[in-house]
Amino acid sequence: MRVLALFVALLLSAPTMTAQAPVPAPKTKGRKVLRFLVGPWKDWRFLVAMAPFAVGLSFDGHSTALVRRRRPGAVELNPFLPAHPKPRHMVTFGVVYFVGQTYAAWGIKTLATDPAKPNSLEPYAWAVAYSMALGTVHGLAARSNYRLVTCPSGFYKPPSRPGCVARQ
Repeated sequence: MRVLALFVALLLSAPTMTAQAPVPAPKTKGRKVLRFLVGPWKDWRFLVAMAPFAVGLSFDGHSTALVRRRRPGAVELNPFLPAHPKPRHMVTFGVVYFVGQTYAAWGIKTLATDPAKPNSLEPYAWAVAYSMALGTVHGLAARSNYRLVTCPSGFYKPPSRPGCVARQ
């Protein structure tokens, strides 16, 4: 027992070894994924490029809400929304859709980036084109929705009356 106690005492009092632990390899895949997820929200040029899509989607959501209130018999044709969407359905769909399309545009921008020309604006041109195409689709949908709730003369259709009335 004394030998064991002496061995433990010597072991504890001996200077610690100076060998270093092996350095793990850098996790490049995890960093690439993190850079992809955070990238669109830190790049102000990219966010400006996504503005046409954001505006078109906002007008589409607003016009859908107007149709829901002023034309109770109207049916939503978007297959991802119910026939008579509530505001929470439209907001949830809009947020999820916007984030998904933002990452799709970021992927297009990333694929269009040339490492030899890091300051090139060409990748942003691809993102602007994608954003404008989506904004146009939603702008046209909003236009048809606004036509359901307004009259050709600029008057509007109140929710309870079938005809057009002058604004007061």
